[in-house]
Amino acid sequence: MFTLIDGYNLLFSLGMIPSPVKEGDLQRARQSLLQMLSDALGEKGKFCTVVFDATRAPSRAPGDTFFHGIDVRFTKRREEADDMIAFMIKQCTTPKQLTVISSDHRLVEAATRKRATSVKADDFLDWLERQKPGYAPTPTAPQVSAEERAVWLNAFAYVDTELGDAKNYPEESWMKGVQVDENDLEDPRKRHRMK
Repeated sequence: MFTLIDGYNLLFSLGMIPSPVKEGDLQRARQSLLQMLSDALGEKGKFCTVVFDATRAPSRAPGDTFFHGIDVRFTKRREEADDMIAFMIKQCTTPKQLTVISSDHRLVEAATRKRATSVKADDFLDWLERQKPGYAPTPTAPQVSAEERAVWLNAFAYVDTELGDAKNYPEESWMKGVQVDENDLEDPRKRHRMK
């Protein structure tokens, strides 16, 4: 399984890029993202490539590098990460083993066309959250026993009686005067008409 990540797309989804961007903000955001990925992926990080745009690369960008086994790439000047990722998707010889992480429409379509798996950034972030040590899923609501259900139904039985009384809700009597012709229901253009 190979994972290809649109770096800045994921950073924007995380809300890790401040506005306005100051010197060093992007470098810190990239480092935080890579550390988060490394923690979540562990040994599987060696099957992961994160691509960042060169237009936002640090002035002394090292070019292609590795971070705890994760392949980190910066595009060439005037090339966007989307272009590089789309090219990598197109060149993939085993697309069924490829997962593309991006919410970018163009990349989602490219992955789908190639029959690779596409995961939106927000869904991937949810997955990352579940990988944290000590993560406990939100407990589901406890099921109500038959006895407890009967007690509650009995406690609120008066509501049915109260709602059925036209004195409390005059629209009940108004609605009795509204009739819909069955022919109106068959023709969708006439469904809105009532007699």
